[in-house]
Amino acid sequence: MNNNKKLKKTISEHKKITFLIAEGIIKKDDIKSLGFHHITGEEICLILSDFKCEHCGSEDNLTIHHLIYKHNKKYCPTNKYYSQRFYFFNLVVLCINCHKKLHHEKRDGGFISSKKIIQIKKEYGIKDDKK
Repeated sequence: MNNNKKLKKTISEHKKITFLIAEGIIKKDDIKSLGFHHITGEEICLILSDFKCEHCGSEDNLTIHHLIYKHNKKYCPTNKYYSQRFYFFNLVVLCINCHKKLHHEKRDGGFISSKKIIQIKKEYGIKDDKK
């Protein structure tokens, strides 16, 4: 696991925010107004996967797969749905090819941009090994 202190602090805050949302203490939309630095579960997931597909190791055309699907929202309270769906343990980084295989579908788009990956690496002081 990445030994980045800022990342560890961010993960701790992400867990706290997720708990507060699950308990109905705060709403997803209140995160920024309450002064939390909110990093998404997607960003944490990318860092922990070392910006690679967690199935085949590809670094190209990465996507995020949710283990808890959108259609489950109608079966549980909104706060519980949001706290689980966007929690980083609910997310898997997959390249587009592995994601297509998982869903048995033709899928184009939804890639994580290289600009976003560079931004996350810069924010967390992660060196780019490709240079």
